[in-house]
Amino acid sequence: MIPMFRTKTPGDIKESVCDHKDVNEYLTKIAEDTMGTENESKEIALVGRSNVGKSSLLNTLISGKPKSHMKTASERVKQGNLALTSKTPGKTNRLHFFRLPYLPVTLVDCPGYGYAKASHVDKENWRKFMEAYLRKSMMLHRVIVLIDIKVGIMDSDKMLLEMLNERKRPAMIVLTKADKVKDEEIKTELNKTADYLKTAGLMVSPFVHAVSTHNGYGMYELMANMGYMLEMPILRKPI
Repeated sequence: MIPMFRTKTPGDIKESVCDHKDVNEYLTKIAEDTMGTENESKEIALVGRSNVGKSSLLNTLISGKPKSHMKTASERVKQGNLALTSKTPGKTNRLHFFRLPYLPVTLVDCPGYGYAKASHVDKENWRKFMEAYLRKSMMLHRVIVLIDIKVGIMDSDKMLLEMLNERKRPAMIVLTKADKVKDEEIKTELNKTADYLKTAGLMVSPFVHAVSTHNGYGMYELMANMGYMLEMPILRKPI
């Protein structure tokens, strides 16, 4: 555990928080501790537009199963809301790290973007914050980019994907809120997203997921793919 972190969650799941002002110190500390090895837990970062459903997805991944698949009320209470939705969209300036008990991975809750009322200063602070993390993190293994299936890929999402591509950070697209559309629409949006990724020439996983944390649609497939990804080496070192 990095000393500057504030551990918030007791028990098997370890949550830590890194403020924006500490991100460079954190990245330097990680580099010193690992010395280019993979001894620390690999990181999978989750990032998406404000209100894309990132907190719900994180809570489901942290618990290991969607609430609809939990048999008892105590299980649902235990899942709780470890990843909380920001009360001030567009102003979140922290990275939240969740080390999971059932996979050798640390999930990184990144600040949301694309909030319409965010000021230019807030947007620029987000860009600098994320640039520093994406550029320097030694343990970042994949970036999961969340897209609201009802909205589709927007310009701000394309900008993020281009940023990842420039930094040679492999990404994976996950369409959220699949329970809000019909099965035919899920297939249509999956195909549209895959077609965009092919034509854009981005460094992304060819497999696009569609999930719902409400009814569990696609969640086990996503978790299985994450487990498979973690068997692979980190594809690049920071620059």
